[in-house]
Amino acid sequence: MKQYLFLLCLLCACAVQAQPFPHVIWDRSGMGDSSLYGYKILPLGDQNNDGYADWAVLAAGWGPPGQASEARLDFYHGGNPPGVQPYRIIRGDTIHGALAGWGAADVLGDVNGDGYTDWFVKTLNAQHNGYVISIYYGGSEADTAAQTTFDIAGPDEFGTIGDFNGDGFSDLYWFHNVAGYVDVYYGGVSIDTIPDWTIHNAPSTQMVFPWSFGDLNGDGYSDYVSADVSSNTTYIFLGGAHPDTVPAYTWPNMAWPQAIVPSLIGNRIADLVLHARETGPICFGGTTLRAEPDVTLSFPCGMSSADEAVSVGDINHDGYNDLVLVSSYCENSDWGVLSLYLGHPWLNPQPVWTIEGRGWQNLVSIQTAAGLGDVNGDGIDDIAIGAYDGLDFDGWRGRCIIVAGDTMLRAEADPRFSVEPASFSVQAFPNPFNASTTLTFSLPTPAVVTMEVFDVLGRCAWRKELGRMTAGEKREVWDAAEMTSGVYFVRVNAGELARVEKVMLLR
Repeated sequence: MKQYLFLLCLLCACAVQAQPFPHVIWDRSGMGDSSLYGYKILPLGDQNNDGYADWAVLAAGWGPPGQASEARLDFYHGGNPPGVQPYRIIRGDTIHGALAGWGAADVLGDVNGDGYTDWFVKTLNAQHNGYVISIYYGGSEADTAAQTTFDIAGPDEFGTIGDFNGDGFSDLYWFHNVAGYVDVYYGGVSIDTIPDWTIHNAPSTQMVFPWSFGDLNGDGYSDYVSADVSSNTTYIFLGGAHPDTVPAYTWPNMAWPQAIVPSLIGNRIADLVLHARETGPICFGGTTLRAEPDVTLSFPCGMSSADEAVSVGDINHDGYNDLVLVSSYCENSDWGVLSLYLGHPWLNPQPVWTIEGRGWQNLVSIQTAAGLGDVNGDGIDDIAIGAYDGLDFDGWRGRCIIVAGDTMLRAEADPRFSVEPASFSVQAFPNPFNASTTLTFSLPTPAVVTMEVFDVLGRCAWRKELGRMTAGEKREVWDAAEMTSGVYFVRVNAGELARVEKVMLLR
């Protein structure tokens, strides 16, 4: 009997600790043998207002010499089950020639303010060996006609930096690679090709921060990050109604920026993921930014670094954004690796699962990933993965699969930090007090801290944003010289934690 109970307990323990592995809800390969289907996946939100997230898949038309096939962008509607036939196709031969180069299409956010996600396509311009950027507006009635075009002379980068000037429209950047400067174009009901903000005389080695944006300091404006690869220097330009062309932060001898992602620790301020071998260092956003990683993710990709850091939304429906790191080649996996990390106030550096190409679903050389939102209507965000198809290079045709989110995935706290309530305390001294008191609180881990004071009727009498603070004991003085005598409640908010201390002001 004891042996039976022991075995039962062991099985239960295993059931509690096990994390469910990915479940595929959509799987499609390229139409041609050399399409490189799934090289880029575009999350489009709900384009037709039916409650399901939609997406597009790029077939870049690459392949072995003499075997390249048609370039195209296929659009799919979400549903239960998700659609398997594209409802719209943009073909390379309809827009200035074949789609060209890596990153030949991407989303732009809502450029014209109509509530729908917009996108662009990058195409060859044979007349001057350059490119044309064609911008398309989303919506249920969207067609294949571009709304605006940019004519690019060289192999430059183009994308969105979110709402850089705070006017409610998504804004665009154009990084002039050879000349070494950046133009920003503000979105609007109609947009033009005249830049609204420019960084001049940037070093020719400066690397723009493509395909990512976010509010790193919590002021409501999207921020812009770039790096000089020759000196390993990172520059952060803060957005604003009239953004400064001088960086607010210059971080020398810093790992390159990899991505700005929505907050992983639940404080509603974006985080900065850095580029490093076998790891994913993360600097948490805050009122004041620091050039020191707050946590370093472990990336199981020997002697290599992640090609992409991608926010995938909340795939386990626990209220925190999640992240994947992707590398198309690793020393210990010739066919690429994708690892999933679950958001949590005490972010665990270990992935909850890892997919290796060639070892799961016959995926070869995992190339990319995208957080699509909820494509099948179960209320949980889903992930798309793009890869080659097949175990040899007839797999140039490519493949895209969608993995379902799962509420059974659990975020385990970083074991270095205690999550017990007793680890976060607040005290006031003196108490009772006259005019001012010193509030002492202990943080178990770095967090964005806000201090508030309420009267007995629940009205907020005082509030102060303390920004991101390191772990340990902190002190803050509350000057109540303008307040009347009485009982007050001081609340300190640190990430998801909150503590309240009752104080008495005596005159």
